Amino acid sequence: MLQINPESKLPIVRQLDNPSDNTGYFVRAVVRNSLTQVILKTTDLTDAGNGRFEGSYLVPPADGTYFDITTKVYSDAGYTTQDTIYADENVQYLGAIRWSLQYMNYGGGGSDIDYKKIRKIVEEEVGKITTLTSDEVAVIVSNASGKIRKAIEDTHKAVSDIVIPEVKIPEQKEVDFTDVENKIQEAIALIEMLKSETEELDDKSEGILTAITGISDQQETNTSEILGRQGEAIELLETRHAEEMGMALGERNDYKSKLEQIQSMVGSTMNKVPDQKKEDDRMAKEAEAEAQKAQELRVKNYIK
Repeated sequence: MLQINPESKLPIVRQLDNPSDNTGYFVRAVVRNSLTQVILKTTDLTDAGNGRFEGSYLVPPADGTYFDITTKVYSDAGYTTQDTIYADENVQYLGAIRWSLQYMNYGGGGSDIDYKKIRKIVEEEVGKITTLTSDEVAVIVSNASGKIRKAIEDTHKAVSDIVIPEVKIPEQKEVDFTDVENKIQEAIALIEMLKSETEELDDKSEGILTAITGISDQQETNTSEILGRQGEAIELLETRHAEEMGMALGERNDYKSKLEQIQSMVGSTMNKVPDQKKEDDRMAKEAEAEAQKAQELRVKNYIK
């Protein structure tokens, strides 16, 4: 796992391992937070030729962020069909401040002196001593002291040159929910309008049903009234028919009675006046025919 300074630009490189493959490919890099699996960025790499694809990623500012980069090879520019020859490659990183190794050799960035290095210098210089005069020993000790002093000065200088980068925390901006609240209010207004229109439609429907019911009741009343009047008309016609028939029968009986009287009178005089008998028969037939016509006329008038 590689350690990268926060807010530094990290190169992303994918090299295809088959130099003889001249097929056109497209490479996409997906950066994820290794702990939360949240995708931090998706970037399409640029074809640099010879199977090399390049891009970059700006490391998150937070110190101690673990993230990984997965590169995928596609056979189309729309990045919809992943190639089956080249597998995915994944590299993990740690976004954290890196301290120089030379500072670590001088006490890991603190103000302590590296006594091991001083001891080694002294041992090397003492190892050179054989049989020397006091002047020679003094020169050797002086040289060793100078080297020791220089090592101490270098350590202090290295510590003073250390620059601790300032960690910048992005300004937290207040989220503006105005658009969301406006959309919610519009939805509420639309619901209220639909509710009002529904209630108005219900009122109209109820009025229509009431009108239809009234029409139906009126129709039933009219039908009952028509049927009643029809019954009355039939009853009246039957009564008139009975009366007409009674009158016709009565008149017929009257004619019959008169005819019988005429016949009786004629019979008494038949022997005396034979021609008168014939005349009486003729008159009787005419009277009977007139009675029959009168009855037929009454029946026709009744039918009309």
